[in-house]
Amino acid sequence: MKLTTTLLTAAIAGASSLLHAADVREDYDLNDNGLIEINSLQDLDAMRNYRDAEYEFNLSTAAGCPEGGCTGFELTTDLNFDTNSDGVINASDEFWNEGAGWEPVGGTPTFGAIFDGNNHVIRNLYINRPESDNVGLFGVVYSGTSHIRNLAIAGPLTSVTGKNDVGILIGRITRGDVTNVSTSGIVQGAINVGGLIGGAYYEGSRRKVTLCYSTADVSASESPAGGLIGFSNRTDVYQCFAKGDVTANAKAGGFIGVTQNISIGDSYATGDVSANDIAGGLIGANDFGVLNVYFTYATGKVSISNSTGIAGGLIGQANNSSINSSHWATETGQQYLNGSGTISGDDKNSSHTQAVLSCPVAADDTDCTTDTTLYPGWTNSYTMADDTEVGYWDFGTDGQMPVLTAQGYVLRDRDGDGIWDFNDTYPDDPSNTAPKSSSGSSGGGSLIWLLCLLPFTLRLNKVIRH
Repeated sequence: MKLTTTLLTAAIAGASSLLHAADVREDYDLNDNGLIEINSLQDLDAMRNYRDAEYEFNLSTAAGCPEGGCTGFELTTDLNFDTNSDGVINASDEFWNEGAGWEPVGGTPTFGAIFDGNNHVIRNLYINRPESDNVGLFGVVYSGTSHIRNLAIAGPLTSVTGKNDVGILIGRITRGDVTNVSTSGIVQGAINVGGLIGGAYYEGSRRKVTLCYSTADVSASESPAGGLIGFSNRTDVYQCFAKGDVTANAKAGGFIGVTQNISIGDSYATGDVSANDIAGGLIGANDFGVLNVYFTYATGKVSISNSTGIAGGLIGQANNSSINSSHWATETGQQYLNGSGTISGDDKNSSHTQAVLSCPVAADDTDCTTDTTLYPGWTNSYTMADDTEVGYWDFGTDGQMPVLTAQGYVLRDRDGDGIWDFNDTYPDDPSNTAPKSSSGSSGGGSLIWLLCLLPFTLRLNKVIRH
């Protein structure tokens, strides 16, 4: 008989440092959920071999998997690439690989399974492969059943460098979804660079990226670059945000660099955006297809160095773009929603100072400015397990910008110390970073969305339509 989940948690907490991929186990799925347990960096590294029929992590043959095989992997503990805890990543750390750092999981062959982080943190991910494409914790994710979820990648040493399709979580994804993932650090490359995902390409059904955020600073020597995603095709992106600064030669966006046939809802970007040519507070450019955007805002400064360049408060270059119920701050430095191109739908959008945008304490505000209604229709909500109705957005008090919620928790960090207010012992003191509980913070300025809860199980009370 297998151990219960409760006993498993305690057992793994005490023994994770002793379990390695090289140590053959009698049971790889102790809790019988169809996911192979990842107990160490060595186990994480071994996932790259799961398609090998003779390998111990093969999903079809691993001992303890249910009849028909396992469907993926799950973290049982936090992991740290600063393996000797000396505050630097160098030759003294495992997975240094002569300076190249972590080799992304899923290149040849690609990664095509579930990966559940179980709200654990991978700290100080280091990759330095400037001549390599498809660079991130995962290189290429390719499967209709792939789902990367419930994970934070954080830590002050987190740095990811590649060439084309570079992101802290995923370099390139062509099939599969991403849910409840946060990233922080520095990411840089040449083409398609993003804080979470480098390139999201269409193959099969539309992908979904939901309940995700990044505070990473993003840089592309060519283009495009985005605070959350560098390039995105046929993707639905909901309830996400990006806070890092973004720079690129062209097509830089605070949220997404280049879009093609995608929808964005209930999301925002606050980082500064700069490029030689084409930049937008939310999106750099919509290359083709219909772009649908609603219930969003951007506040970061948007600047271009080329005198003939294109910039907009929300989108730099718009082609057949529909932007609705969205705002941009005058502090972006941009007078107009878009720099060029066509807006097929332009309804209830407006620009104001950040002080005005911070004034409302509820949606559909008509008191803070006489010019327009602020946050029109921003009333979508979900229902908790106890039947409590919670809005996607929390407007805080006069002087606070609206922020997203998850499972009833308000995702606001008013002193900017990297700890959500609901878990911050001193929410107004950035010099004191004592959390109320260790599980509320992932450290390094990037926080897991919530406390050991799965937001994708919520019953939506109102559905966004586009």
